[in-house]
Amino acid sequence: MDANDFKVLKEEFNKILNEFSYEIVSAFKEYAFRDVYKVILQLIGYNTYTEYQTALGRSDLCFEDDDRLYICEFKVIGKADDVKVKIEEAKQQIKNKKYSTRLTVKEVVTLVVVIVNQNKDDEHEPMREVVAIEECS
Repeated sequence: MDANDFKVLKEEFNKILNEFSYEIVSAFKEYAFRDVYKVILQLIGYNTYTEYQTALGRSDLCFEDDDRLYICEFKVIGKADDVKVKIEEAKQQIKNKKYSTRLTVKEVVTLVVVIVNQNKDDEHEPMREVVAIEECS
C-alpha cells in the first residue's frame, strides 16, 4: 500500500473472495463483503472500522496505518455491465458527503470498491469479483 498500488489490493481482495463457496457468496450483501475485508485487514495489522459516521453520512470501511487513512465506499452490483456507472456514483457520493474531510495529520485516501456478485442469466455467466478499486481524487 506504500505505493498506492490498488491493483495489488484488488488481487488480494479477490483471493479472499475466492475462498468462499459460491453457495455462500452468492447471497452476500454489501455489509458481508465489507465485514470480511475488515477482518482480513485487521488480521494483517491495519486499524479498521466500519460505518464511520460524519455530519453528512457514513463511509463503509476505513483502515489506517501510521501514515495514511483509507476511506472506502463499497458498491455491490448484480451485473458487470454497470461497473462504470457505480464507480462514478460512488465517487460522487464520497465528494458530496465529504468523507475525506477528517481531522487527522495522516494522508487521507478515498477509495471506491466495486464488487460484481452476478448470478447466471441468459446473457451472463456467474461472476463474483472485485472488479475495481479506484482512488477518488
